[in-house]
Amino acid sequence: MSVTELIATIAGFLCLLLLVRQSIWNFPFAIVQVVLSGYVFYTQRLYSDVILQVFFVILNVYGWIHWSRGRRESQLPVTRMSAAAMLGWSAATLVLTAAWGAFAKYQLHAAAPFLDGFILVGSLAAQWLTARKKLESWWLWVVVDFVAVPLYASRGLWFLSALFATFIVLCLLGLREWRQSITPAPAAAGV
Repeated sequence: MSVTELIATIAGFLCLLLLVRQSIWNFPFAIVQVVLSGYVFYTQRLYSDVILQVFFVILNVYGWIHWSRGRRESQLPVTRMSAAAMLGWSAATLVLTAAWGAFAKYQLHAAAPFLDGFILVGSLAAQWLTARKKLESWWLWVVVDFVAVPLYASRGLWFLSALFATFIVLCLLGLREWRQSITPAPAAAGV
């Protein structure tokens, strides 16, 4: 456990609390968390997670801009994915996880190539869907967090493991909050 890991954990917790409330201020805390976590993951040879943190910075800046534009028009609405989109995202996540995991195993000699690879690919997909305010992003985050908790614990990253365990609960709260904010489509006339 390090001070860097502790600060990253606190920033991550605050980020997710703000995200559940659909506050645009989740993004600055996210950026602090991912930069510090990237350093911690590097020291643990979790290279997929290091790469993930770089993408997280980019996606959080994108999300911050996207949400800011939505605020000018009114609040950016939460929407649902189609069944076809969910199937496509799921298939792509699994295929890319297998490909990246194999690369990380044989080329990078990563500590946990396929679990770490899933965290990379699943998190990128979830972060993109979060930036687009897709309700289903929360389910993907729950699965990623369930994989991350034991992996990080196995590497002695106790603060981050506890953070991701807390994320599971907060993700379920986020799912509930975002689901309640969806405005039902108006009923068709004459039906």
